[in-house]
Amino acid sequence: MKQVRVAVGTQNPCKITAVKDAFSATFPPEEYEIITLPYSIPSGVPDQPFGDSQTKQGAINRARGAYSEALNNSDHPADF
Repeated sequence: MKQVRVAVGTQNPCKITAVKDAFSATFPPEEYEIITLPYSIPSGVPDQPFGDSQTKQGAINRARGAYSEALNNSDHPADF
């Protein structure tokens, strides 16, 4: 079975499950094992973002930060 490692910029179990479910829709579970790599990454926006722009920017910041952390972790590099 092939593995797909996905960096996630949160420790929130619900959000981690949502990411795993989304990747499972693209990578069939019969062929791929989805491995999430959760990291605590600051969003860089207020705790209660105002509007879509801040919400989107916070998500981008966390995704980039998580992927960067995973790339720097030679034991568990991320594919996404």
